[in-house]
Amino acid sequence: MPVFTGIDVPEKIYRAEPDLPVLLMTAHAAVDVAVDAIKKGAFDFIIKPYRSGQLIHPAEKAVKHWRLGQKD
Repeated sequence: MPVFTGIDVPEKIYRAEPDLPVLLMTAHAAVDVAVDAIKKGAFDFIIKPYRSGQLIHPAEKAVKHWRLGQKD
């Protein structure tokens, strides 16, 4: 992405839709990348390569979080 990096995406989405949980997928498993993603608005992150079963828990957790926010 020439204008911004993938780690900037959660921040842009959060600005537009602060209640929407964002799952970030990254090939960089470093702790500093994960911390930066969370600071920029990511709800959770998934490390590549991944198996399809590894997507279920973060996705379910994000949906539950979103639903709880909608009950206000």
